[in-house]
Parts: sequence; C-alpha cells; structure tokens
Amino acid sequence: MIEDIKKLYCDNDNMQETAQTPSFCIKSFGDYDIPQYTIAIPTFNRVDLLKLAIDSAVNQDDFYEYEILVVDNNPERDDATELLMREYKSNDRIAYYKNSKNLGMTGNWNKLYLLARTEWVVMLHDDDMLYPDFMKIMTRTVESDKDASCFYSCYNTFHGEGSEHPSREKHDVRVMTLREADYLTGCHLHAPLGMTLKRNVVFEMGGFNPNYYPSLDFQFHVKLAHYHVVRWLRDYPIASYRWLTNASGKLETLYGWVEKDEAIKWMAFRNTNTHIPEWAYRKYLEYFRYLYMQNWFKSFNGKKEELKKPSVFSHIVYLILKFRLGLPKKLRKHYTIKL
Repeated sequence: MIEDIKKLYCDNDNMQETAQTPSFCIKSFGDYDIPQYTIAIPTFNRVDLLKLAIDSAVNQDDFYEYEILVVDNNPERDDATELLMREYKSNDRIAYYKNSKNLGMTGNWNKLYLLARTEWVVMLHDDDMLYPDFMKIMTRTVESDKDASCFYSCYNTFHGEGSEHPSREKHDVRVMTLREADYLTGCHLHAPLGMTLKRNVVFEMGGFNPNYYPSLDFQFHVKLAHYHVVRWLRDYPIASYRWLTNASGKLETLYGWVEKDEAIKWMAFRNTNTHIPEWAYRKYLEYFRYLYMQNWFKSFNGKKEELKKPSVFSHIVYLILKFRLGLPKKLRKHYTIKL
C-alpha cells in the first residue's frame, strides 16, 4: 500500500527528461513586456482544427494581456502545420516551436511548460476551442483568488469537425474547490482543456507522467489536489471540447483508461481517510466500470460488446457509496463570479 501511494505522489522529474530533447523556434514572440498568461497549444498533424483552436485563442474579448505558444510534435520542416503558422507571422504575440523528435503526447504537454515564460499557463488542445470570453472570465477568477494554484474551466462537449461552439445560456460562474477524495468517484474533467495553472507548480510536481497514459491527466489532477488548492469553474461553459477526433475514440484507449483509472483511484482511496472498507469500494468500482464502458460503447455507434452486468448487491453498494463519496462535495462552500 505504501509503495502504491509513493508511486502516485512521488516527484518523478519527467520535465528533466523532456528538456533533454531540443525544440527549435520557428517563430518567436515580439519585443514587449511579458504578460501573466500563456495560452499553450500542443499539436501534431491536425492543421485544420489547429487553425480553429488558434483563432479562438486570438479572438478573445476585452482581454489582451496574454501570449500564445504552439508546440509542434512533428519535426518535419515545411509541412502543413508550418505553412499554417506562417499566416500568423504578423502577430508578435504568437510563438511557434517544433520538437526535434516526436515526444508523444505526454512529452509535448511537458514541453509547453518548459517553453512558456509566464506565471500562468492555459492548456488548449489543438482540436478544441475557447469561447471569446474565456480569458476575461478566467483571469477575473484567478486575480480574485490568491489561494489557488490551479483553475479548471467548465466546458461543453461536441462531436465532429465543426467550427461553431455549442450554444449556452448566460449564467453566473460557481467556483468550487476540488479535493483529492473527490476523485474517488472518477475524473470530473475529461481533459485539462482550459486548465489555468501556475507554471512553477508543474515543475514542482515533475510534470505529466507518461507511465499513466492514457490517464496521465487524471493522475496529474489527483496529485495536484493532494498538494495544492484547486478550483473548478462550474455552470457556465467557457471552452468547447471536441469529442472523438483523437485517441479517445479507440477501443484500446478505453481499456487503458479503465485499467489506469482504477489503479489511480485505488491509490487515492488508500491515501484518504474515508472510513469505507476496501471490499465496498471494490464493489463500487466494479459497477462504475460497467456503467463507464456501457456509456462509452453507446457513444460509439456500431461498436458493440457483451458486458456482464454486476450483481444487484454491487449496484446497491454503488448507489450508497456514490451518495456517501459525493456528499462532501455537494455540501462544500463555493463562491460566485457574477457575469
């Protein structure tokens, strides 16, 4: 048990390993005072969607004190991505780097923080988009809360390769705290889209750990909540997550998620004082796994697989623990950002 906890929370220096691979600056920032925020975009061979992501970052309303960093995992020169980036040559607040070799998703995420130069870094995947009021709302929240090291955004999800955000209704933003034990019921965040994080915290935590792929963001979230104050902006989406255009749609990714997610949950369970017996949490995970896979297959039309339904007893335990584990979060105090 102690070794499991040590593995989850140890300070592996994945940043140092990533730093050993050089990245080449194709387009640098202009000469201006360094702002507080970077919108950082990792990319690999997704030129059409990348343009949508960059444009969403460029076209922010009523807030301009930020810069945009694009890090390309394709070392090939003069490819479609590099040609696209030439369209932004007149924008001195955009920098573009190419890694000298493909570092994989984890390595490229870590590269963002190695190459960024601001206090805060916003994660934007190359197939996702920010609403025009993202920076205005996020920075207002950050600047009013001096205790937190990380702020997660609320976002909509949508399918396909469209360029329009899903519709939304204007609503005040409810800001709540996420604690380590909250993750025992699963990862509340599909991806770190819009995650606004102090750059130095990533170095403190050793960066993203490739050993937890495809759940490396989940492991990072749990570890972050263990060491730092973390906030979550709720009720009003300020980003759009594009579903099923990447590795998320692969069957092997599903099984990887299930395996790694459960390992992370067990380690977090043993590190939190829930007063819940292990046999009960095991039953909870059994039924959670069934529901998760059932929903996944439903999302991927035409993909069917026989799923053995857990016992009625497992279902009852699941419902009891879902309520028990979720209650502290429901009762926790929050604050509101008025829009």
